[in-house]
Amino acid sequence: MNEYYIGQKIKNLRKKMGLRQSELAEGICSQSQVSKFEKGEGIPSSIILYRLSQRLGAPMEYFFEENLEEYIQPVKKLIRYYTDETNYKMVFDIISKEKKTEMYKEDLDYQQFLLWHEGICRQHVFSDFKKSQDLLNGALELSDLAKPSSSNRKSEILNSLAIIHAHNGDLDKAITFHNKAIEEWEKLDYVHDPTIYQKLLFNQSKSLGDAREYKKSLEKAERGLNVCLQNNSLYLFAELWYEKAEVLMFLGEKEQALEAFQRSESFFRLQSNTVYADVVREDIEEFFGNQ
Repeated sequence: MNEYYIGQKIKNLRKKMGLRQSELAEGICSQSQVSKFEKGEGIPSSIILYRLSQRLGAPMEYFFEENLEEYIQPVKKLIRYYTDETNYKMVFDIISKEKKTEMYKEDLDYQQFLLWHEGICRQHVFSDFKKSQDLLNGALELSDLAKPSSSNRKSEILNSLAIIHAHNGDLDKAITFHNKAIEEWEKLDYVHDPTIYQKLLFNQSKSLGDAREYKKSLEKAERGLNVCLQNNSLYLFAELWYEKAEVLMFLGEKEQALEAFQRSESFFRLQSNTVYADVVREDIEEFFGNQ
């Protein structure tokens, strides 16, 4: 990525709009960061560049005209960031703009990625189950046509289909799609992000718990915890302990459930996630008194 080229684009647009560096930076980053970007001494993160582009009135692809391939990765990071933040309205707005670009038409991998996330947004923003399902199925059909790396994505799309079916109240179909997602993942020769398996197992355990298949749910939660340890990752580790605790409560294993709740709370606090830690603490006090 050409830092100097991007920096010059930012500088030229800023001057054209008559903005000082501090005015451009306000609420986005520091004035010193803008200065460094313009000198080619660093590259804005995808989030900062997106916000700067909005203030400068330019689409993000403007900064990557010499190499549009480099443009795709920051946009993907941006979409993943807002998806993780559950800001689905922002994700939908970004996708709506991206579907008008040449990259969407020309790059099947990118097209699949955008269709997948649009399907997620259609469910969360508009509660449009039918459109969401159609988009996710369309993304799934591109798995054999897009880049080889998208084979990793097939499990994630199946997982998204499982989640929208669960939201729609069809737990049997949700569990079927969760099972397919796990099967696809476990037969992969190459894994680009091992934490995806943790997410698949967590969601599978949750749907099984909702369907009152508690022993199966417990099995998946425990497998998820083991995968976290194998990957040396805290991603969903606290959530998996919480899922295990809830299932143990339903199974009448109160002593083990208390230990699982306490572990969940500890790991949420370790990650400075005080909101969820406090929720777990409330559950502990409700079920077990002051422990």
